[in-house]
Amino acid sequence: TNTTALALTAESGGGEYKGTAYYLNNVKATLNGEDLKDANIEYKVGDGEWTKEAPSATNVSDSLKNNISVRVSLEGYQTVTINDLSIEVTPKAVTVKANDASKMYGENDPKFTATVTGTLNEDKIEYKVTRPGAGTDEAVKTYEDAIIAAGDKEQGNYTVTYEPGDFEIKAQSIDPSDPSYLN
Repeated sequence: TNTTALALTAESGGGEYKGTAYYLNNVKATLNGEDLKDANIEYKVGDGEWTKEAPSATNVSDSLKNNISVRVSLEGYQTVTINDLSIEVTPKAVTVKANDASKMYGENDPKFTATVTGTLNEDKIEYKVTRPGAGTDEAVKTYEDAIIAAGDKEQGNYTVTYEPGDFEIKAQSIDPSDPSYLN
């Protein structure tokens, strides 16, 4: 059996979550330095079966760490195997920014909202938006960073950063030509 002419290259793959699959990188068989187009390349994950189907990972939870093997076989040559390869998907950064808001003095707070940036497809981030100073911070003025967006930092394929918003309480204006303010 010829042990030197058959070679295999394969590198771990993966990257930041992108909504599509990652595979191993640069998987290639060569014979005497030339690409071997009809090589029998097989893959195995952990203690699974050898298969021609290349493993992949799309979501952070699909990551395969140091448990992928690749082998190439060719009749008359010694099989070449590479072990301990990975496909690791890392979380994508997302920001949830509480939107600035305001109200007239003496009114109820409006419904608070936030803007989410960085998600892919229709992915949703779970969060709540509140004003912790409601009921106590009620003077006419702007309260910086008073509206808080909060939730889990790690959410599936995302690492979430939260940013606060400002809240303004505006003075009531009285129109002397409108007698309804006396009621």
